[in-house]
Amino acid sequence: CYLRNKASESNQVIDYKDWQIALSRKFQSLKLWFVLRSYGLDNLRNFLRKHVKMGKNFENLVKQDKRFEVFVPRYFSLVCFGVSPSVIITKKPFRNGISDHELNGKIINDDDEHLVNEINSKLLDLINGSGKVFMTHGKVEGAFVIRRAIGATLTEEQHVIMAWETVQERATSILSKLFN
Repeated sequence: CYLRNKASESNQVIDYKDWQIALSRKFQSLKLWFVLRSYGLDNLRNFLRKHVKMGKNFENLVKQDKRFEVFVPRYFSLVCFGVSPSVIITKKPFRNGISDHELNGKIINDDDEHLVNEINSKLLDLINGSGKVFMTHGKVEGAFVIRRAIGATLTEEQHVIMAWETVQERATSILSKLFN
């Protein structure tokens, strides 16, 4: 489902995701053997540690920007984040007799949840539309989250920073239109 896109569905491009060795048991072990053979065990460990560290760095970048929220704890190099509901929902000292402090950033009605999900979905479309970065999405307890997985062979720290800057630029664009 997350691998679907407009170009693939319209048959305008060749979908290379379908051109791979089947995932039978024999070929799963062969793929693992190829990876171990090409990297070696120590290099594979270093490769994974490096990507987990880059995931942690990306998570820290997200946490430093008050407009964003990490929705679930980072898992290896996967970070699930989005624009924080408290940034999107109109700030009022009291909503239906409940203070913002008591809400703890939680969404209190379906309209708010829909708006937050819509903005995060639009943000993901803008990020992927930039052509610089590709991210996927998921749902966590009904909240639309953007998923950033770091694991490509040639990914370096500068790519992680560039990806975050792309996210920030697109978020600034969306939020400025929302509040103006």
